[in-house]
Amino acid sequence: MKKIFILFLLLSTAYLVSCDAVTTSVQTTSTNGITTNLETSSTTFISTTELQLSEQLDYLSSLIPRELTEDFTLPVLENQDILVSYYQDDLYLTDNIIEYNASLDGINSVLVIEVTYNDLTLTKSITIRLVENETQYNLDLITQVFLDVNERLELEIPSTVRSDFLMPVFEMDGLSVQYLVDISSIYNGYYIYPFPEKDQYMSLNVTVTYQGVTQLLNYNLTIKEISLLDRIPEIRINTLQAQEVVSKEEYVTGEFTLVTYNSNLEPITLHTDQTFNIRARGNSTFEMPKLSYRMKFSEKTNLLFDYSEDDWVILANFADQTLIRNYLANSLSESMNMAFTPSSAFVDVFINDEYLGNYMLTDQIEVTNDRVDIEEKSANLDTGYLIEFDKRMLDPQFTEGVEGWDYFNLYGVPYVVKSPKTDKSYYSQQQLYYIEDYFATTLTALRNGFDYSAYIDESTFIDWFIVNELFQNVDSGYSSVYFYKDTGGLLKMGPIWDFDLSTGNPGHLEDFLRQPEGWYTSLPYKNIWFNYLMEYDSFKLHLKERWNELYNIQIQALLQNVYPVAASITHSRYNNFLKWDIIGVWEDWYTAPEVLAADTYQKQLEFLDYYLNTRAQWLNEEINKF
Repeated sequence: MKKIFILFLLLSTAYLVSCDAVTTSVQTTSTNGITTNLETSSTTFISTTELQLSEQLDYLSSLIPRELTEDFTLPVLENQDILVSYYQDDLYLTDNIIEYNASLDGINSVLVIEVTYNDLTLTKSITIRLVENETQYNLDLITQVFLDVNERLELEIPSTVRSDFLMPVFEMDGLSVQYLVDISSIYNGYYIYPFPEKDQYMSLNVTVTYQGVTQLLNYNLTIKEISLLDRIPEIRINTLQAQEVVSKEEYVTGEFTLVTYNSNLEPITLHTDQTFNIRARGNSTFEMPKLSYRMKFSEKTNLLFDYSEDDWVILANFADQTLIRNYLANSLSESMNMAFTPSSAFVDVFINDEYLGNYMLTDQIEVTNDRVDIEEKSANLDTGYLIEFDKRMLDPQFTEGVEGWDYFNLYGVPYVVKSPKTDKSYYSQQQLYYIEDYFATTLTALRNGFDYSAYIDESTFIDWFIVNELFQNVDSGYSSVYFYKDTGGLLKMGPIWDFDLSTGNPGHLEDFLRQPEGWYTSLPYKNIWFNYLMEYDSFKLHLKERWNELYNIQIQALLQNVYPVAASITHSRYNNFLKWDIIGVWEDWYTAPEVLAADTYQKQLEFLDYYLNTRAQWLNEEINKF
């Protein structure tokens, strides 16, 4: 037994020779900003390996300065069995470099050194000061500005030019970015695509100046030839015996072909020589040189949208020298989730092999499952009704319809019954009396300031008003003002329609009515519905709430979409105005002086863009005063 005890004593003594006893679980020391952590158990021993690893940690720490005035490469160990890792402010340094960031007041940064051998890891934290350096700080700031500018220029300047494009805009005090091109020109911040017959190579020079430092940059761009520009769909119509389509009463029979193009400009034929009928359409637009058309197919036909109908419309947009007002208004309506927004697609139209120009394919305003989806073909009094507010009926030269059958007159405004169809057997005189009485009762309530919640769906009136008032649409108080009412439902407004004369271009209006500031639709001699509604504090409050829901997203998206939409029809609009050379020269009753003065397509876009932005800002200020 004594021998066993002596053996145990000898073994214990030998072990203690190679280890130092430690009685604390974690020992932390801090000297001159240095913190060392030794991870141990409650009663353990520090091995020789652990002491050696700690020495290596101290060695690395001793090589690292406590103040920096430039980038510093952190030291490594010759012993590659020991893994060394560095963390600066909790971020792992993959390249083992502390980057010096100059500042005005100096920066304290925490560096953690981590050494690992097998399963043993030790760490040490060091506070390093990045010394203040105003001169270097300012130089770094300038360098970073130039880097940011270069990055945006690389991202936003196209290598291949297929349309006008916006030069990158920088809004920073003291920063100047100027552009110079050797082909074509820059107008209102947009490079003007020159429509070359073959590819051209352009040099774009950029002069960037910040804080007195100037950088010169050069970009080489390819301007694609006209024939390689993106194509919009084409509608090709051949009438029987090449008969002209000039009447809006008589249809002409013809064959219809619809072709689209993929990104490689390869044609994809959707319809070929399909028999259909076509006639001219419109009222004031019927007197314009470029006609609009209504197309009728013998069966429901899918064109460029996700549904089929037998009646379609192609609008000429002759009075709109940007060609995009109707498209923009419909896009806003759709983004607001208004019911029955007319679909919109730009197309090039040919009739009997003659190019007629850029058109917008859209819906006929009528009752169907895909358009105004209300009950129809019913003899019931409380059925679906589609009604048009149409002051054209007061024009002695306008002879369509019979008062008391096709339309009724309330407070000097004719209301045309579009559905039920007045020429169908299921339509009755009693139905006209029913809907006339509903309108009369509603208007009487509005006129007298009574509660209107039992008569109209206020939300649809507000949405309709916002679109028409933002565009200051001349027809919002004249014609193409639609209401609908379904069985057992309230009276609603919509769909929106007809914006080619809007946003300052109607020449027949007085000057003050063409300005982007001022109420329009609610004027007493425009639309009496909104003249009455704007007297209600509750209506104005709800209008304010809805406007503010839309202003930052849907309305801003509209304002930013003017130039992109125009760019999407670059090839088409070029050919359109070769066919119809009207910009800056065409003057008629509907041509505003400001529109006549805008003698290039770019100036037409600038006018529209400025008008919409100015009007949106004015409306935002006025509505938020409610």
